Amino acid sequence: MMRIRFIFITSIKHISYNIKSSLVVLISLTICICSIFLMAEALLYSNSFLENAEINKRTYSVEAIGRPHESDKTYAIFNELINGDTLPNISSFSGIYVNPVIDENVEEYISASVYFEDDPRYSVDMDIVDGRSFTTEEILSGANVVIISKNLNYWKSNNPYRVGDQVLINNTPYEIIGIDRNQSYITKQNVLNNQNFVIYFDKIQFAEKLDSEAEIVFKEVFAPIGGNPVSRFSQLVAEFAMHVVTYIALIGLVSYCALSIIAQLFSYMVNSRRYEYNIYRVLGIDLPMLVSLYYTPILLLSFAAGALAFLVYKYTEPLQCYIGMEKTLEALVCGICYMIIAVVLLLVTLPNFIRLKRQSAIETR
Repeated sequence: MMRIRFIFITSIKHISYNIKSSLVVLISLTICICSIFLMAEALLYSNSFLENAEINKRTYSVEAIGRPHESDKTYAIFNELINGDTLPNISSFSGIYVNPVIDENVEEYISASVYFEDDPRYSVDMDIVDGRSFTTEEILSGANVVIISKNLNYWKSNNPYRVGDQVLINNTPYEIIGIDRNQSYITKQNVLNNQNFVIYFDKIQFAEKLDSEAEIVFKEVFAPIGGNPVSRFSQLVAEFAMHVVTYIALIGLVSYCALSIIAQLFSYMVNSRRYEYNIYRVLGIDLPMLVSLYYTPILLLSFAAGALAFLVYKYTEPLQCYIGMEKTLEALVCGICYMIIAVVLLLVTLPNFIRLKRQSAIETR
């Protein structure tokens, strides 16, 4: 107990005797730790890969598929995804849209999303600016009606489309019943009744992660038209790895530069008391005591800086949200970051201790 009290009191005196240097170290360490917290936050939350890893493992991206001469095959795949029972349960899909198979006599080219009413797997955010949406009868029967995108009128400024006009798609007249602000739509039943549409897909998400056998079955569904579903997880893992490497390199560089400067300040504080250390050694102080006397002021300042940095980091959460940082680190993650910083700090101050220990009594006078 006496040894601990002596070490603690001596360390406090050491800090107070070098109050200016101690304050500089405290402020520098606080800024450094806050910076590491922010970089760790950016690493964890600026990329959705970590948050959505489980979802990405059961989500597949499908390249644009289908060619005009294979419209019957793409139709069969579409029908299988919507109504079939070969595949495991699909929880959601997005980006499925269709293009008409154009021939020479087609007046206009309309790329439309497929409209699914009350289908929890697919959500359509219509923004009708004129006209109406589909009626229940039109959805069930697959009537030749279409909602067109307002953007189509960009190319027809002199003769814009209006509700009630007709357009030809594959030589079949479709009545325009509505104009949407962003997208064109046809009904699911219309696609299933007419095989003259080439179907494209974007993302398909299953309720559970596919095992190897289910994944083979899934890929075989697209095999007839050369489609190759790719796991979103495998697509993003390389991108995330580069993301992690970049941030770790940045964190390492900032930590090394900042802590090296701080180590020099600690070195100055130690050098100012070299004669005192020499007296301890002449009196026969053992190595553990010398280590304690050297590192305790460093640990006290680093603990104080860590606590101050944590408070600053947490109380600036509104500012972080204002500049676009969605979440802040949990206390446990902050603690892990701090422990890493503390270890690095001890390592960068180690050379000064080794030099002090090796110096003879004459050299330290």
